[in-house]
Amino acid sequence: ERNSFILSCNQTRQQLLDNYAWQFRHLLAVQQQILTKANLPGFEGPTVDVSVISLQSKICGFMHQSFYLRAKIGEDQHISMLKKQEENLSRKKTNTSPPPPPPHMPPPPPPPLPRPLSPHRNNQGIPAQMHPP
Repeated sequence: ERNSFILSCNQTRQQLLDNYAWQFRHLLAVQQQILTKANLPGFEGPTVDVSVISLQSKICGFMHQSFYLRAKIGEDQHISMLKKQEENLSRKKTNTSPPPPPPHMPPPPPPPLPRPLSPHRNNQGIPAQMHPP
């Protein structure tokens, strides 16, 4: 009786976990679609690629901080601050030199030479005593 109760609890728990997982996947897909339609950089439709989701997470975190700051300091001051940041970034962009070309890589090593056959092995690598006569 106890084992069947534990089994029932585990099945119910797994069903709840599966349900929550699907709800979060659905929410993620809807958010990706909304932000794609808003032409937000980094969003190109629903995806499950870990590197893309990591970038999207950072973008959303930045947006959240931006909206929080705007609510705290006011829209006019926030816009002024963003314009100053834009000017600073554009100056940095024009002052930076292009990155140096990548260094030349040495050629790959030559393929290994064939090893001499062991007296105890045939050409297929099978021990001689196992090879049929």
